[in-house]
Amino acid sequence: TRRLVEAEGRRCLAAQIAVRDLGAQEAFVADVAADLGPITLAVANAGISVTGTPIEMMSAQQWNDMIGIDLTGVFYTI
Repeated sequence: TRRLVEAEGRRCLAAQIAVRDLGAQEAFVADVAADLGPITLAVANAGISVTGTPIEMMSAQQWNDMIGIDLTGVFYTI
């Protein structure tokens, strides 16, 4: 994505951070704002599933990981 944006003559900052880590998200936003100004577009491109595991067979850890990444992470991003 970064390469495609830059090929269009635009600038972007990309990072791989843990979406469940609010502090990491806030730090990245501060870095972007300092370098590029206010954020006008953000992509919450994270998600997991416990493939083939019925919900009643999920462990508490699997459930917490899925909810943390799929819901909480998106909430923190927006």
